[in-house]
Amino acid sequence: MFERIPTRAGTLCVCCVLASHSVQAADPGAGAARPAAPPVTVSAAVTLVSDYRFRGISVSGKDPALQGEMTLDGAYGHLGVWGSSIESFNGAELELDVTAGRSFTLFGLDNDAGLVAYVFPGGSETDYIEVYARTGGELGVLGWSAGINYAPDQRNIGGTDSVYGHLDLSLPLARPALRLDAGVGFEDGAFGDNKWDWHLGLAHTLHGFDISLSYVDARDDVRAISGTAVFTISRGF
Repeated sequence: MFERIPTRAGTLCVCCVLASHSVQAADPGAGAARPAAPPVTVSAAVTLVSDYRFRGISVSGKDPALQGEMTLDGAYGHLGVWGSSIESFNGAELELDVTAGRSFTLFGLDNDAGLVAYVFPGGSETDYIEVYARTGGELGVLGWSAGINYAPDQRNIGGTDSVYGHLDLSLPLARPALRLDAGVGFEDGAFGDNKWDWHLGLAHTLHGFDISLSYVDARDDVRAISGTAVFTISRGF
């Protein structure tokens, strides 16, 4: 974004575990005394972006990128796979992020914690993992979320670690489907030296499509990074 992570096998295993609980709940032979497990919900989305920016940095060579995702959410946690086309990276032209975590409510806040594996099929010494935790809620009409991602020492990120913290805000405007989004992040370690990134933009839901236009920029101590306007259109299923 590197020990290589076997994402397909891991994804299938978790999906089978989640599915098996649902099947057992529906099987009359499983025993009437066994409580029914909550169902597993599946969601998906397809997205087109004018420039894929990851923490303020273009990963698509400032070109458009096609992205897709699918998430399974059950009683034992959630499993998601997200993918995007990228600029060639050590032989890879595709990024796959596999997330496994658990969402929960505590002290009236929405929380989520888990693990992300960043996988680049076809790439050499590219894959790595992070752990994450985030929380969020509402202050009146203002929605907010804050989180931290930590990548421990790994060979594929130069034998060092990296930490990234972020704060995101969302404010509904005149119409419920129109909102103002803003965010700021700070990163230090393998992927940036005292790097700041930020974004500010408008988002709107129209006929089932989520559309946004944002200005995205970043700064760090070692490289010149140019800001840009990023247009995004997404459809969930």
